[in-house]
Amino acid sequence: MGSIPISSTSTKIAFGAENRHILSIFRSRRVGHVLVDLGGRFSGMSETEDYVALTRLQSAYADVISRRAWSELDPLFMPQALVRIDTVTREAFELVGPAALGEFISTAVQRFEFFEFVILNSRCSLYTDGQADKAAARIFMCEVRRDVDTGDWSTAYGVYHDRYQRVDGTWLFERRDYQSLTRTDGPVFPFPHHLGID
Repeated sequence: MGSIPISSTSTKIAFGAENRHILSIFRSRRVGHVLVDLGGRFSGMSETEDYVALTRLQSAYADVISRRAWSELDPLFMPQALVRIDTVTREAFELVGPAALGEFISTAVQRFEFFEFVILNSRCSLYTDGQADKAAARIFMCEVRRDVDTGDWSTAYGVYHDRYQRVDGTWLFERRDYQSLTRTDGPVFPFPHHLGID
């Protein structure tokens, strides 16, 4: 019997009558996972679908922050999600839950008449901790700001190391670790190599 190509997107796989005894589970980091039953049907999300869902979540966060729509953070996070913020120039601290995060950012950006959160690059890792409903990502980003009093423009660069949890088919932020990398006319800070996404 020839090989059966399995793509990383949702594909219906049909078997001939002589092969209907086959029940196989295919799973890999490279092409995702497909569950094939006796009728040739499958269930489960492919790696491509998971990746798209995670990048949509990341983009939704950037959209909410840029619009300062703090109440819209709630459906993006686990209720007790932990967010650790390290600006390097002050002691790192932690926030618990989307409401606390929204309050903190709201206060921090009040001095800017323009504020935009920009994702520069995102790398996702699926099946973290060997679990299909766990994922991680490293996100390089910047904040473009204009001071309301002086009119001065500035840019802050940083990196997030994220952990995600899938709940009832929806990916949510479970933990975020942020560290500043540099700011306009400021020093360049060491990269947090101790934080990984595998």
